[in-house]
Amino acid sequence: NSVLVTGGGSGIGAGTAKYLAKKGSLVTICGRSEEKLIKVSEEIGESCHYVVANITQQNDREILISEAVKFGNGLNALINCAGNMYRVPLEKMEENSLEDIFKTNVISGMMLAKESLEHLKLTQGSIVFISSAGLFKYPPGDMLSVAPKAAIEHLLKGIAQEEGKNGVRANSIA
Repeated sequence: NSVLVTGGGSGIGAGTAKYLAKKGSLVTICGRSEEKLIKVSEEIGESCHYVVANITQQNDREILISEAVKFGNGLNALINCAGNMYRVPLEKMEENSLEDIFKTNVISGMMLAKESLEHLKLTQGSIVFISSAGLFKYPPGDMLSVAPKAAIEHLLKGIAQEEGKNGVRANSIA
C-alpha cells in the first residue's frame, strides 16, 4: 500500500504518516522544511520516503507524485494534510492572504488529486483531504480557515461522483 501524505513534516500530516507506516504502508511525505521531514522520516524508518516540495508549484507536484509512485511501486492514496491557517476578522482580511490560503489549501490539493488520478485509478485508490470541525461550529474570526474547507467539501463531492465509477474514492476527515 503506497500513500502520499502532504504536510508530512508536522502536525496531522506527520501523525497520519506514522500511523499508516505502522499499519504497513509505504509512505511518502512532503513539506517545505527538510529538517522536519528528515526528523519524521527517521522516526518512521525504512517505510518512509520524504520529498522537499512546495505543493503550490507544479514542478514540485510532478516530482512529488513521481517519487511517491516510484517509492511505493504505485499509489493507493493521496492524503492532503498541507495547509495554511489565518485567523482574522473580515475588517482585517487582506487579499494576498485570501489568495494564499486558497492556493495552498484548495487549488494545490486539487491539482495533486488531478495529477495523481491516473495512478489512483490503477489501484482503485483514495483521495482524502483534512477538513475542519469549524464547518459545523463556526469559530469567530476563522472564516479564512473555514472557507477553503467548505470549498474542499464540495469539490470532493464532485470528485466522488465523477471518479467513483473508476473505483476512486474521495473523502474528507474533520
